[in-house]
Amino acid sequence: MTGSVRPWVAIVDEDPDNHAALAEWLRAAGYEPVAHPTAQAVAAVVVRWPSLPPLPQGTSSPPVVLLAPPDVALPSSAAAAIAEVVVAPDQQDVRSLLQWSKQLHSALRQLTAPPPIACQVPWSCRTGPVGRDAPSLVAVGVSTGGPIALRELFRALRGAELPPLALVQHIPKPFLAPLVERLAHEGERPVVVADHGQPLVPGTAYLAPGDRHLRICHDAGRLETQLDDGPPRRGHRPAVEVLFESCAGLPRPGIAVLLTGMGQDGAAAMLALRTAGWRTIGQDEASCAIYGMPKAARQLGAVECELPLAEVGPWLVRACRRAGRPVGA
Repeated sequence: MTGSVRPWVAIVDEDPDNHAALAEWLRAAGYEPVAHPTAQAVAAVVVRWPSLPPLPQGTSSPPVVLLAPPDVALPSSAAAAIAEVVVAPDQQDVRSLLQWSKQLHSALRQLTAPPPIACQVPWSCRTGPVGRDAPSLVAVGVSTGGPIALRELFRALRGAELPPLALVQHIPKPFLAPLVERLAHEGERPVVVADHGQPLVPGTAYLAPGDRHLRICHDAGRLETQLDDGPPRRGHRPAVEVLFESCAGLPRPGIAVLLTGMGQDGAAAMLALRTAGWRTIGQDEASCAIYGMPKAARQLGAVECELPLAEVGPWLVRACRRAGRPVGA
């Protein structure tokens, strides 16, 4: 890539017409398309379903973005190599095409960008919450760009003593199991798809199913999950808004986190959590793939402080290392 500032992106697509169209899109978006995923300077690989050759894996391999329909069954053999899934658009719907283009560009921008320069985070945010009991729960909402952001977050949380984690990620149901696998590997902690009536265990992460809302309730002195098939909120099921609203009724506060994502899901409910005494963290604009949900929360006054993604995990570790009641109690 000497002499060029355009990141190299390899294309894997069996259809020559689709391959040519995707190459044209990449050039227009500021990338240099190449044909070989193993080329030394490749920064990312875009694979269009159903083309699934042996994909590069390992920390030195370029990350893979899969373009696929929402109902595809992803082979487990390929899941470990895929960093992000972008749902293929409806070719007859201009809005669908525009959204697809925006999501693909956001994913590639996040995957090919050089490491960010450390941000000057306010001292109060860096030190974490002083003089408070350990949080009862960490509730996280994330959308576009989320699989990549969650992997970085979980790596930062390795080995930390944490309360239960409840997560809503906007993602098609077939891609949820591979994400769970990857997060468990990255974080070296239990990660499960939440079931109805499941007691929450400290240190375990519970992801909302791909098609049901996740709530957290307090029953007989313990936290447990509730799932429901209610209508979508802000266009989503599961919705961050539903998770955060349920947390506002818990007897002891925790920490709410909004990461990268399009739209406003979770913003209003995060304000209610902050009012109820929860700590509230938003991912900052510079590190977001799409600065939508955190921005909406900040504009409402729901975000106590914003942090670059690289700082969110360390902040949570410090926040959960408080004197007082044990985590998850």
